[in-house]
Amino acid sequence: MMNPLRALRTVMANLSPLASEAMAARRRRRPGPRVVRTRFNARVSAHRTWEEVRCPLEDMKRVKNHVPGASINDVCLSVVGGAMQAYLAELGEPPETPLVALVPVSTRTPEQAKGGGNQVSGMRVSMATDLADPLARLAAIHGETATKKAAQNGVAMPVLLEVARVLPGALIGAAVRSMSILSGRTPPPANTVVTNVPGSQVPLYFLGCELVRSTGCVPLMDGLGLIHCVSSFCGSFMFMFTADRDLMPDPEPYREHLARSIAEHIEASDLVERKVGEPTKRGPPSRRAPIKRAAPRTTRTTAARSR
Repeated sequence: MMNPLRALRTVMANLSPLASEAMAARRRRRPGPRVVRTRFNARVSAHRTWEEVRCPLEDMKRVKNHVPGASINDVCLSVVGGAMQAYLAELGEPPETPLVALVPVSTRTPEQAKGGGNQVSGMRVSMATDLADPLARLAAIHGETATKKAAQNGVAMPVLLEVARVLPGALIGAAVRSMSILSGRTPPPANTVVTNVPGSQVPLYFLGCELVRSTGCVPLMDGLGLIHCVSSFCGSFMFMFTADRDLMPDPEPYREHLARSIAEHIEASDLVERKVGEPTKRGPPSRRAPIKRAAPRTTRTTAARSR
């Protein structure tokens, strides 16, 4: 742990870059995405549901290639946004504004990347769920993530991370408990989390046995009752999600929406590829038509109590 006096000296020595970064942030400040409260922005219980959907990694790459500069992460956000929008609409709870995801972002510099450990920040991204066209939604997401990722590169970040190491663990714990208490009274930070954990593209072995399938689930917290973890392994791409059982009693319907959203992105890419060379005129992206509220569907409970 860093000595508090050393932390103070670090801050004093970097007052100029800190002030410059603060002024730059003020100049480029834009209103953040408005986060509408959904069923997943509630307190969580001790019970969980979990599922996953898989598709070829090559299909994800094909989809991203249809939006110049887009990344696999952008495609994941577009897929998750389409699935969440359809799932909530099916329950008669269509969100009034585009859903927002919290995306972990690495803040490590190239020099720090040579060592071990992680340094992670987060950015909020609108998933443009008001756009029905998958590729138009992907383009809108990429436009936002490209700007925000560029804004992450500030000279002040390593300084702030160094100072943060001296914060007492009890103080951090108190902050987390306060967030839990206020989760139902304050605007939610996001509607879900989408985190990418890159996997190996070559076979892995343990004691001579080949790993043929990997999967996982993630912890939840009050206010974020649905979290997605995406990863790849040996040419296969996985969308894994963990939800609170009280908020999503049966994961199968949501899994079907995820699979359908993936298929929609692939079909949109196939359509573009078939039209290559044909003169086409594209109008503005179509917006989703208002969805009539329906009675919530009855679902079965399929989960075990968390230990």
